[in-house]
Amino acid sequence: MIGKQLLNYEIKSLIGEGGMGNVYLGEHVSIGRKVAIKVLLPELASNDEIRNRFKNEASVMAHLQHPGIVALHDYLDQDDGLYLIMEYVEGIEFTDLLKSLTEPLPIDRAKEIMKKVLSAFAYAHKNKIVHRDVKPSNILLTKDDEVKVLDFGIAKLIGNSQFNLTKTGTQVGTVYYMSPEQVKAQELDHRSDIYSLGVTFYELLAGFCPYKSMTSEYEIYDKIVREPLLPLTDTMGDAYAQVWEVIQKATEKDVEDRFQNCDEFIAALDTEVSKAKIEKTVVQAEEQVKASPIPMQTPASQPKKKSMAWLYIVLSLVVIVSIVAVVQLIGNDEVRDDSVNNTGTIERDQPISEDLVKSTMNSYYRDINNDNFNANDYYAPRVKQFITKSNITTTEIMNLRIANSEYLNTQASINNSSIQFSHMENNDSYWTYWIDFQCYRKKKHAIQTCQTQIEVGFNEDKLIVSYRELQVKNLKFESY
Repeated sequence: MIGKQLLNYEIKSLIGEGGMGNVYLGEHVSIGRKVAIKVLLPELASNDEIRNRFKNEASVMAHLQHPGIVALHDYLDQDDGLYLIMEYVEGIEFTDLLKSLTEPLPIDRAKEIMKKVLSAFAYAHKNKIVHRDVKPSNILLTKDDEVKVLDFGIAKLIGNSQFNLTKTGTQVGTVYYMSPEQVKAQELDHRSDIYSLGVTFYELLAGFCPYKSMTSEYEIYDKIVREPLLPLTDTMGDAYAQVWEVIQKATEKDVEDRFQNCDEFIAALDTEVSKAKIEKTVVQAEEQVKASPIPMQTPASQPKKKSMAWLYIVLSLVVIVSIVAVVQLIGNDEVRDDSVNNTGTIERDQPISEDLVKSTMNSYYRDINNDNFNANDYYAPRVKQFITKSNITTTEIMNLRIANSEYLNTQASINNSSIQFSHMENNDSYWTYWIDFQCYRKKKHAIQTCQTQIEVGFNEDKLIVSYRELQVKNLKFESY
């Protein structure tokens, strides 16, 4: 293809590859304008469904003229192939952006970027176009932090059957970013895009997809339909509370509970305190007012002299009660010294020791190397939320890479000096510690390293009843 001329454009180089076609850099032979030329793969050109999908992308893009959406210049249907001649954008896919980061995007920057993405989708939705394949790799970011949405290959123009290439009962989209109604192959509208945009925003903030630990499509489908996302605050901290609340709203299972359009989504990002929290605070304040009786005042025109005897009686009772309390405290050193800690909360005996936590969890991370070790049965079902694959050799990593595995653990070891007792809850003892974590990420084509703070809970029988990530730091990706 290099050197081939299409209309007034000469193909200069290959700049991208996809499932349906390749994208080339083209240049106008007279004025030097650069364009991106998308070419349908020759082996797919004879497939009527794929040809129609390619034409659909051109038709949809022809309806869209927005600074946040890649523009279509021309469409060619020739004997030797199908071509889209599009605006050339010097930018980076969100996916590649996240690979390049050594620490999470600042929240404010992520919000500003996301508002530009939402503005583009608001325009598309107002033109009755549903993208249906929203994901980080379909959004470009320029060096000026401007965005460009691309790949409308499976988009749908609402109310026009000419642009609806799939029927109800057919799944469309990329599994990690599907809405519950997409998973169920139901009829879709623009609110399906809003769900996918919520998941995309989660990944933009956290640096990873919320379904990162799942290894089968069934697990992901089940999670999307039945369970909420892993709270962003669990992994990123309380500073993410406001954006997490926005993401929760965007990713509600019921379309009626989500933002009903992208403008609502944008408004929520601009709101520091959510409406829900404000309403809750108002209700609580109202209840407090109702619970506090307002004393009735005697009209000034009818003054009434009150006796002060009641005041002396109350003061006498206070003095007597205080003396009794002091005597009891003096006579009970054990209660005064041992029952209450310096934070004012009652202490309980810890059912396990720091050494037991250390030995148990170190043993766990060692034993995970053993394929015969079943963490689910040996410890607790929740443990496997974090550990999804056994630690393996470099050769085995390459074999699993070929097999298209996404998230492979290669190392997890405890920083023993970081183990600390956290709290007691329902007679369970909770501890925290940091682990040095390393894994191979196929989608990023890189080794991921980070330090992760873990909270683990033990019951009185010394069995794990809770295991979760608290925060991640020093996240890095190195090409493998």
